[in-house]
Amino acid sequence: MNLFFLKNKKVSLSPLLFLGMFFLSVLSFANAQSFIPESSTPSQAINLSISPEIPAPGESVSVSVGSFLVDLNNADIGWYLNGAFVSGGRSQKSFNFTAGASGTLVTLSVVVSTSAGESIYRQISFRPSSLDLVWQAENSYTLPFYKGKALPAYEGAIKIIAMPGLVGADGAPLSPQNLVYTWEKDNTVLGSLSGLGKRTLSLKLPKLSNSVRIEVEVASLDKKTKASKSVVISSFNTKALVYENNPLLGVLFNKVLRGSANVVDKEMTLIAYPQFFSGIGLSDTRLLYNWGINNKNSGKGADITLRSPEENSGVASISVSIENDREILQSASQSFNVNFGASSASNPFF
Repeated sequence: MNLFFLKNKKVSLSPLLFLGMFFLSVLSFANAQSFIPESSTPSQAINLSISPEIPAPGESVSVSVGSFLVDLNNADIGWYLNGAFVSGGRSQKSFNFTAGASGTLVTLSVVVSTSAGESIYRQISFRPSSLDLVWQAENSYTLPFYKGKALPAYEGAIKIIAMPGLVGADGAPLSPQNLVYTWEKDNTVLGSLSGLGKRTLSLKLPKLSNSVRIEVEVASLDKKTKASKSVVISSFNTKALVYENNPLLGVLFNKVLRGSANVVDKEMTLIAYPQFFSGIGLSDTRLLYNWGINNKNSGKGADITLRSPEENSGVASISVSIENDREILQSASQSFNVNFGASSASNPFF
């Protein structure tokens, strides 16, 4: 038997009646917490901070409330998503949630009930939108049959393309040409390269840094739908790669020459490739080659032919350097030894 005390009198309730009253009170509390209280008034006395500032679809979002005028430590704080109560409690000044699908309107509200009995609220709305950045190095030379991505060297040119997936209030995708792009380089707005429809950014990597941070904010014309994305692009070292150019088989790309090589025939032609240099080919006028044999300058082109000495044996020290006469930080070198008069069995190319 359940007992309640009223005015010092013992009152007896049946179990069924008590259970009904319990569920009624729970239901009443739930209904009271489902929507923002009508008595709440908007106020600038509190502010909301959201991180990230422009959430992407499905991204974890952290939001917090702050104030210099309201004692939040002694206030009851309730959090609401699209009008429905989701979390709350005494001094609960932060809340985490997951952003919805692309284009879905999210209205986040916070209600603060102060110790003085005042109820105030603040809210923000946003639409999660997807945005990708695709970048590539421009005029970065790579070897024939190279399967990797061309990488930018120091002072190399790059192109970044924004791929937005913004959705309007009607649920229809917004055309990339009708969006406003604001580009930043290392937190500096590139005003002349930003604007309506400017989804492509071309620039050169800096001289005094090995990386650059590029960020773009994309917004609809009414600025109600936004997305942002950033990428850090690093500079890579250029390389001088040397191969044998065989008169019958062509360039032997299966073996880069390092350490030592053997000259089986009377002569051998070597060719140097400027990997990741800014250029359109081996004969680009910006590229300067300098070959050395036993520390003596021996050639200025991309290739050089070695001939066996009269005694048909011996060792020679070979070096090559490549420079870009317009981009002073683009340079590379390679050195190795060649053994004249080696037997075919020791030829490393077969």
